[in-house]
Amino acid sequence: ENARLSGWVYVDIRDRDLSSAVHEMQEVVAREVKLPAAYSITWSGQFEYLERATAKLKIVVPATLLIIFVLLYLIFKRFDEAALIMGTLPFALAGGIWLLWALGHNLSVASGVGFIALAGVSAEFGVIMLLYLKQAWESRVRAGNDTQEDLLYAIREGAVLRVRPKAMT
Repeated sequence: ENARLSGWVYVDIRDRDLSSAVHEMQEVVAREVKLPAAYSITWSGQFEYLERATAKLKIVVPATLLIIFVLLYLIFKRFDEAALIMGTLPFALAGGIWLLWALGHNLSVASGVGFIALAGVSAEFGVIMLLYLKQAWESRVRAGNDTQEDLLYAIREGAVLRVRPKAMT
């Protein structure tokens, strides 16, 4: 390792997330271990891979959200409708976080990638819902029915009758 002799200490962590456990170990080692000259400590293994993946996710997640927003804007040609759908994403992600907590899982790279997929599916649900609601309202307006009662009817029609396409998505 770096043209030097090396020794390894293996640590198996259970019932705890890897990142916080290693950070705690790093603090204790930095505080209590005095290394002689020409010695060094490197935290490697799964922790090193986790740190690399976390650094990449810090770039990928915002880029993914930006791409989703741009695609929504290109679909609807309206900023407010794209923002409306993007506004639903935190609720979907909160549900995912609650599920992780309820199942007793720690946040990992795999769950981070899952959250990216969840954001995409949530945006897709929003697109389908908004398109069906707009379509139902526009058909009512074309028929000359544009009262508040007609709006409520169009909302029911657009939402209730389109459950299957949303579920299929």
